[in-house]
Amino acid sequence: MEIQVNCAECDTPVAKVAAWASLCGEFFCSEEHWSMHMQNCSAPECDPDNDEMTVNLIASGYDWTCPGCSTKNHEIEVVAEVCCSKCKAEFLVGDTIHAYP
Repeated sequence: MEIQVNCAECDTPVAKVAAWASLCGEFFCSEEHWSMHMQNCSAPECDPDNDEMTVNLIASGYDWTCPGCSTKNHEIEVVAEVCCSKCKAEFLVGDTIHAYP
C-alpha cells in the first residue's frame, strides 16, 4: 500500500516516495513548492548554513545482470555502455533506476 502525504503548501495528496521533503519534516508536491518553503522556512533544519543539520549521502553504485550469462555486475558510476565481467559482452545502458527502501 502506498503511503500518501499532503503538500504543506497546497494540501494536494502525493505519494510519500514521490514527494519533495524538507529537512524540517514538511512534504511538497512539487519542486516549486519545496523551493519556496526552503527560502522562507525559519527552522534551523532548513538553514543551508547550519552544518550540524546536514548529512552526506553516499551511493554504493549500480548493479545489473548480464542478459547473456546471468552474471551479476556492479558499476561505480552511470556510464553509456557496460561490459560483463564474466563473458565480456557489451551492452548499452538503458534507464538508471534508484531503489526505494
